[in-house]
Amino acid sequence: MTYPEFEKDRRLQEAAAEYTAKFGGRFGGEEPGVRLVYAPDDEDTAYTPPDGATADRVLRDFQSGKPLPELWPEVEYDPDLLY
Repeated sequence: MTYPEFEKDRRLQEAAAEYTAKFGGRFGGEEPGVRLVYAPDDEDTAYTPPDGATADRVLRDFQSGKPLPELWPEVEYDPDLLY
């Protein structure tokens, strides 16, 4: 799932707003890159939907009632890239 796809999908935007109201954090785009990422308020890490995740999968994850760090892998930062 890319951040531009996320931005264009009203269902995802609404579900993300409900998710952040419950769990905090914020959604954004990976720098550099276009993947959707979630950054919890209390961590120095970020998480991204699994490779190949569709909008429906991301919507189900938002609505599951579980914290995304339990469902999504941590973003692996490349120390050789300038972010």
